[in-house]
Amino acid sequence: MRPTLSTLAVTALLFGCGAAPAELPDLPATKAVEQTQGGQYWAVYLAADADQRAPAMQAAVDALQGQGLVLGQTFGLGALDCDVGAADALKRPGEHVAAAAYFASEADARSFAKEQATPALGVVQIKAMCRD
Repeated sequence: MRPTLSTLAVTALLFGCGAAPAELPDLPATKAVEQTQGGQYWAVYLAADADQRAPAMQAAVDALQGQGLVLGQTFGLGALDCDVGAADALKRPGEHVAAAAYFASEADARSFAKEQATPALGVVQIKAMCRD
């Protein structure tokens, strides 16, 4: 797993010691995208469960938020049926709730998946529904 920068390290890079601000590194989480109804994306699923209050679901939400992703924008928490193709690919019921981050390219999604402390359930190309 490649190390990521903490908020403190990013702050130090941007505002530290009178030096010119450094460019932020190209971290996989920075490539997550907001989805629109009917759009095609690559989703990285960190957890899926019948109960969105399950410990694994909360851990996935915490992990995504800890990487700077925003619920309802760059990551989602909703029924797998709302990501057409996900339930079949993950071999889970469509009514299960999932926590996933979304990317424009497979390469960005796979890069993000590799960076996770807990292995992702899967990387799936989906059609985004239930977004309006």
